[in-house]
Amino acid sequence: MPILRGFGDLTDLHVAMSLDEALLDLVAAFRVNWSWEVLGDPAALDALAEEIVQRWAGVQDVAARSRGPHIDARVLETMEMLSGNFFGVTAGLEVRDPEGYWQADAVEAAYEQFLNLVKVQLILQVGGQFLFGASAGLYEFGTATLTRQGIDQAMVSELADIAATLADPNGFWMEVARIIAFAGPGDELVPEQTAWLASAVSAKRGRILLWARAAAMSCTEARTTTLTSGTLGTGPT
Repeated sequence: MPILRGFGDLTDLHVAMSLDEALLDLVAAFRVNWSWEVLGDPAALDALAEEIVQRWAGVQDVAARSRGPHIDARVLETMEMLSGNFFGVTAGLEVRDPEGYWQADAVEAAYEQFLNLVKVQLILQVGGQFLFGASAGLYEFGTATLTRQGIDQAMVSELADIAATLADPNGFWMEVARIIAFAGPGDELVPEQTAWLASAVSAKRGRILLWARAAAMSCTEARTTTLTSGTLGTGPT
């Protein structure tokens, strides 16, 4: 089964699964149902990843508007668990909820990055690691990353064939881009590898997003992701 390190008040995933059979079943379903084709339905994949994250954080039964009108309380409380702090906590202040969307938006953006990171780290432990070759996919628990090298050309060719059969090849390649961007430390793609991907994206359907655009969007997401404990600030007031 996949393992993921916890942060803040979020316990390690394998510990959480040992205490919650429903969470174990969700992660097992993620593993059993994995195939590259599932990237062709990003909404369904994201929904399962979110169900896992919220169950992991123990917020699945929290009423969505119990923390005010500006944010889904399950999102806020997941990030509180991850950071180890209540929203807006600083020395001597009581916990409070977001007072406006300018505060909620920052929390929601961080939550989306965490969802992407969890999703990719699960994918890279159930079969997606072969995008980076047979030797990839060793999870480094101490650093919460997976070892990897450059992408595998034969795998890229296989992905191109899969994309050609899907109703949403754009979404499929965006998910592939996110896997590469969120995979963790490793060799940067050399121009030859980028060319393999660009060729694969454009080979079957001319209307597919340019690879460079997809990769740039996902790398921007990955660079803004942090998993360090800290205070959830209140933002502008």
